[in-house]
Amino acid sequence: MNEADKECEYKTFSATEKSHGRIEKRTCYVVNGLAFFTDYMAEWKGLRKIFSVKREINY
Repeated sequence: MNEADKECEYKTFSATEKSHGRIEKRTCYVVNGLAFFTDYMAEWKGLRKIFSVKREINY
């Protein structure tokens, strides 16, 4: 975890599926508080959340 992660509050949601001979885990990270993102708010009017999805596959 770096310093930026410590200042950023986010929620995580995970799902795991077994299909086609592999196990796939998806984790979604959702950031609600965008105070650190103020430099870009004018360019993205109405921006309320940022999210990222991490996908892990095991065979």
